[in-house]
Amino acid sequence: MAETRDFMTVGELAESVGKTPRAIRLYEELGLLVPRGRTCGNYREYGPEALVRLRWITHLHDLGLPLNEVKGFLDDVAEAENAGVAMSKVRARYAQTLACVDAQLARLQQLRDGLTSSIAWLTDCQGCEGPVPILRDACQTCDRHEGQTEPDLVRGVKAQPPSQPAAPCGGKQESK
Repeated sequence: MAETRDFMTVGELAESVGKTPRAIRLYEELGLLVPRGRTCGNYREYGPEALVRLRWITHLHDLGLPLNEVKGFLDDVAEAENAGVAMSKVRARYAQTLACVDAQLARLQQLRDGLTSSIAWLTDCQGCEGPVPILRDACQTCDRHEGQTEPDLVRGVKAQPPSQPAAPCGGKQESK
């Protein structure tokens, strides 16, 4: 009969959450994760609570919190005078993180809108023919987009790079 265990090794814990064993050891070194104990063979053992903590760490990290801030967050909670103060600190940190996520979502929505308008603009350009340098000039007089403002993501593609890179410090270019 197979033995059932109520613990996981570092490797098993790492595999269950898609992390490397080294990441688990780093979380332990930083004080973010504490093993339940050690086996007779001196392997770290983690209980089911480690999975919950690991998922929490991963969520906060995915939200943009560096690991040292996650550690500071845990320290703040541990040092609180009572549970109410601790939960107020958690709530405040989550509110701050939510504001950052909302700002990032707004920025991503602007970028998405830019891509959408650029795709629509470029779809109208599929019939254009001719060499690319001539096409850049021809686009200046294109009648397919009359009255429309060219999206920044299109304008950047068409921008002409300098024909020769500038020499450093205003000096002359070396010829090879």
